[in-house]
Amino acid sequence: MAATSVLPVDLNAFILGMEHDIAFFAEVIGDKSTFERFVMASEARKEAITSIFWNEQKGQWLDYWLNYSNSCSEPYIWDTLNQNQNVYASNFVPLWINPFYSDASMVRKVVNSHKHSGLLQASGIATSLQNSGQQRFVVAFLRGPYLNL
Repeated sequence: MAATSVLPVDLNAFILGMEHDIAFFAEVIGDKSTFERFVMASEARKEAITSIFWNEQKGQWLDYWLNYSNSCSEPYIWDTLNQNQNVYASNFVPLWINPFYSDASMVRKVVNSHKHSGLLQASGIATSLQNSGQQRFVVAFLRGPYLNL
């Protein structure tokens, strides 16, 4: 699958966090126009994260795979079947971004899902449980921006 066909939940969560930060600092310095623009952008992104990535049954946010079988002249139709059902640490990133961590019932659901995901290992949190079959299976543990989670 081409990278251009994947809508990643973690990237969108990090962008949402950035939009919140820009709005905060714009408000602090009194730039009302920038503040309003980034508040509106963050509200739209939160709605998109909830409507496109959230999977109520799994209690996780899932990456979304675009299906280009439609012609460009037809509107794209969202389909739950295009959510990547595999478990990744990135599925849980929105939990660390406000406004998601301020919803207590969602937090309970996501934390319970994470506890039962298989990602929690004795030596840390695995990024994935996937075995590509092309190499000896070694669980990769969190690196980079995920270490701060």
